[in-house]
This record gives sequence, structure tokens and C-alpha cells, in this order.
Amino acid sequence: MTLNKSSLVVAVLAAFAAHGAFAAEDKTRAEVKAEAKVAAKKGNTECEASAAPAAKSDKIRAEVKADGKSTSRECEASAAPAAKSEKSRAEVKKEVKEAVKSGELSKSDAMEKPKK
Repeated sequence: MTLNKSSLVVAVLAAFAAHGAFAAEDKTRAEVKAEAKVAAKKGNTECEASAAPAAKSDKIRAEVKADGKSTSRECEASAAPAAKSEKSRAEVKKEVKEAVKSGELSKSDAMEKPKK
């Protein structure tokens, strides 16, 4: 039983010692963020895999936003022409009633709403 207790104590002490090794540098969050910002501007990042891709433009954000305000957001492609029927609504309803009476259409098919 004493072996288990002593190994537990050793494990806990090792965990605290390891934590102290990671916290060797006492920097504030603001200092770390400032260092990271400077390193990113210089292109000196420790982990290249997580670095942001190089900018494709030399414009600053304000210039890009100003350019975007002057352009139209409408689609340049022509819209599909609207479908035009040569029959009135009343004529279509009359035709549907006649088709249901003649058995050409079932009542449930006639009442079904078209899918959009």
C-alpha cells in the first residue's frame, strides 16, 4: 500500500514540476499577442503550417472596401424570362374541374400544389 501512495505522490510532484517548466516565461497575453503580430508582419513564424497565406494584393482593407462599394452586386447573367400563360386563372380552374369529372385527373392530383 505504501508503494502505491509513494508512486502517486511522485506522479503528482512530477506533474507540478512539468507545469513549472512550461510556465518559465512570465509574459502577459498582450505581450505574446504583440510579439506574434510583429513576427507575422516580418514573416518570421515558428510554425509555417499555421501561417496565413501571402496576400495577393497590395491594397489595404479600406481601399478594397471602397472599391466594393462602387461596384454593382447584381448578377450580370440575364434572368430567365417569366413564364406567360395564354389562359386566365378561371379557364385553368374550369379545365381542372372538367378533368376531375371525366376521370382524367384524380381529385388529389388536382388539389396538389406545384413544387417551387
